[in-house]
Amino acid sequence: MFTGIVEEKGKVRYIQLTGESGILAVKARKVLEGTRIGDSIAVNGVCLTVTSIQPDGFTADVMAETIRRSSLGSCKAGSQVNLERAMAADGRFGGHIVSGHIDGTGVIRSLFFFEYVSGCKGNEGRGISTNLRGGFIGGMEIY
Repeated sequence: MFTGIVEEKGKVRYIQLTGESGILAVKARKVLEGTRIGDSIAVNGVCLTVTSIQPDGFTADVMAETIRRSSLGSCKAGSQVNLERAMAADGRFGGHIVSGHIDGTGVIRSLFFFEYVSGCKGNEGRGISTNLRGGFIGGMEIY
């Protein structure tokens, strides 16, 4: 589980797909603190399992389906990604409880802002709103 609060911006080193699976390599620093192989890190809101750790980054296995159904599909070497370690169950946390399991991507058709409330309407006209100023909505980035 994650809070949805981005800890740092990382940089994609490479995505290597072979058939239905592959490897994502990310350059990072802060999220490596205390991280071990097998831990979860959210990359652009997508929960991935760390498979190797280097002094300045990590790798994670990734399924082709995950690439197709998430914002990771638009990433390439050099792309910036939002990173967050899984939340600890034994302490206080801010933000929200977010699973990091992605069902699909959508298109933001409009945005609205009014004082502390912001939101967007997606490709099927369903409204998503949040009471956060400058928040992060489940892996969505606004370009």
